[in-house]
Amino acid sequence: MKLGLIALVFSLGTLAHAEHAKDLPQCASITKACEAAGYAPGDHKKNGKGLWVDCVGAIAHGKSVAGVSATQDEAKTCAEAAKAEHKEHKDAKALKKKAS
Repeated sequence: MKLGLIALVFSLGTLAHAEHAKDLPQCASITKACEAAGYAPGDHKKNGKGLWVDCVGAIAHGKSVAGVSATQDEAKTCAEAAKAEHKEHKDAKALKKKAS
């Protein structure tokens, strides 16, 4: 089970730079907790406190983040939603390219 979760959340890394992913309702509680702890979109290179790269993604990968708490279920649900969003986006992009 743990290996399945790890494999699943690795796909979250592909969404680290996807701005639309931060609006996933399934990730709202983790996102709010990360923002409250000072993490923000695009801040990874600025100060090492990027919302997805340094906080949400880390939590989804089972790591702890200072000042942020989330359950494993919250992390798993967020990771699954992000993976589905990424696949949907990728499929739409491929369809658009095929139509061109």
